[in-house]
Amino acid sequence: MGAYGWSNPWPFEWGGGSTEVEKVYTALKNAVGKGGSAEEGGIDALWRASRAVMIAGLGTFAERAALQAIPNVATDGLAYYRSLFRLPEGATEEEDRADVSARYTAEVDASVPELNALLAAIDSRLSVFEAAHEVVDATVHGRWFEEHGTGDLWGGGRVASDFPNYSHEFILHILFDLGGALPTSVENTILARALAVLDIALPAWVDMAVFTASGFFLDLSPLDLTAL
Repeated sequence: MGAYGWSNPWPFEWGGGSTEVEKVYTALKNAVGKGGSAEEGGIDALWRASRAVMIAGLGTFAERAALQAIPNVATDGLAYYRSLFRLPEGATEEEDRADVSARYTAEVDASVPELNALLAAIDSRLSVFEAAHEVVDATVHGRWFEEHGTGDLWGGGRVASDFPNYSHEFILHILFDLGGALPTSVENTILARALAVLDIALPAWVDMAVFTASGFFLDLSPLDLTAL
């Protein structure tokens, strides 16, 4: 295995044969030929050792750059993964690497049974609410263009609707069964954790909506103002 000391600044390299620093040093020493190098430990050897450490360090640039594509060893590239996964601030680099690696290699399954299992692992009161297809908005085309005005038909500045092709099929409804009560601070923390997990599992085009009770509770709902 490689030596230790100045020729192997841990954790630069460990295990295997000669270190890169040793290889460079040997090459520099051999370059002056037999009898041309000063004694080990002298000023000439120290100068050659300093150059060897520098050259070996420069030789790792390509490897270091390639390693940024691997989350569990990324250093300079860790900022990209923090942004990609929207990690919270305040964690150490090692904690971020562990978090990024887990997210990067996770097997995502957005089926309802799998989502229910993920939610149940967080809190038993959380579940996916599956409404019957007959009672949801399957496709609402929306108003693709503004109404025709009295101005110039082609230069009137008409724009598309903000919500074309709206559909409940792109919204996952989550029941956090609190019996209609408002969530406490602890329950808000639970809900935030659940939404973070779902944000990873769901496709980008699927939104989420949370409610705390199904049905209506009179005296709590505006429906109580009617004959119902």
